[in-house]
Amino acid sequence: MAKIKKGILGAISGKIGPVIGGIWKGIPYLRQVPKKKTKKTKSPAQIESRQKLKFMNELLVPFHPYVSIGFMHHAEHRTEISAAFSENYHKAVIGSYPNYIVVYHEFVISKGNLPMIEDVTMELQALTF
Repeated sequence: MAKIKKGILGAISGKIGPVIGGIWKGIPYLRQVPKKKTKKTKSPAQIESRQKLKFMNELLVPFHPYVSIGFMHHAEHRTEISAAFSENYHKAVIGSYPNYIVVYHEFVISKGNLPMIEDVTMELQALTF
C-alpha cells in the first residue's frame, strides 16, 4: 500500500482505473481494486480463522460504547474497536472451532491509567422513619 503525503492536487479520493484512493483516519492511501474470489472451497484453517473472528466480533458488540471510550487513547491510526479486538483476540479467546471459551479475567474493555482517589471521607447519617 502506498501513502500519499501531498499529491499535486491533494489526496486522491475514489476509483481511477484499477486503483482506489481515499483518506482513513487522516491517512491518505491508494489500494488496488479487489479481485473476485474464484475458489469455492474453504480450507479447515480458513474456517477456523473466520469462525474465531466472528465469535470475537459478536462478543465485543454489546461493549462497543464502553470500548470506544476505554481504548480512545490506544487507537492511533485504527479504530477503538479494532484496538480492543486485537487485544482480546489473542488473549481472551481460547479453544478451537466450534468450542471457543472466553477467559474473562483476560477480557479487556478499557486500557490505561486512572488516577487514584485521594482524601476519601465517609460519614454515617442517622435514618429516621
